[in-house]
Order: sequence, then C-alpha cells, then structure tokens
Amino acid sequence: DLWAVGCVVGELLLHRPLMPGPTEPQQLKLMVELLGAPSDRIWPGMSALPLFRSLGPALPDQPFNELAHTFARLRPTETTLQLLDGLLTYDPTQRLDAAAAAGHAWFRESP
Repeated sequence: DLWAVGCVVGELLLHRPLMPGPTEPQQLKLMVELLGAPSDRIWPGMSALPLFRSLGPALPDQPFNELAHTFARLRPTETTLQLLDGLLTYDPTQRLDAAAAAGHAWFRESP
C-alpha cells in the first residue's frame, strides 16, 4: 500500500518514526495531528465506514495538514511535500498509485 511508502519516505527524511502510535487510537490521533482530521469532504463516505461511529468522535479536531511544519527543519522542496501529501492521502481512491508515485518529480530532483 502506498500509505506505507509515504510513512517510510517520511521516516527516511526525519530519521525517526513518523507516527509512532503504540495502539490504534493513539495511531489515529498522531495521523490527525500530522494530516488534519479526515472528513467526508476530503474522503467521501468516510463517516459510513464501520468503525467511524466508535472512533470518529474521539478524533482530535485538527483542521490543518502539518506536513510542512513537521518537515520544516529539513527545508523540504514543494515537490517533497507534494509527494508526501499524495502518499499520505486518507482517501485511497485519491492517494497516489504506484505508477504515479514512481513517476513523481521528486525522484528527478537533485538531493
């Protein structure tokens, strides 16, 4: 899954775990803190997912994507942030697929 690739890329850049939640609720909290709270606006049908009724109300109210802030000390290029954002997109139908990720401009940038 390309979500996992996004996590690995983020971890390689940061030299530490990106979202080290030891339990599912803590993992979801870290995801929301980094990427903002998921909603039906950005992930149509999300509120109809089986576990949303039990987990959804417990999610933090965090409207902002914090990727740029989290990686700020690395001075990431816009292309780096676009790749991470594309890989770490909640809606799997909108997430980068393998071909789009492999062809992303990030892989052609000078380090």
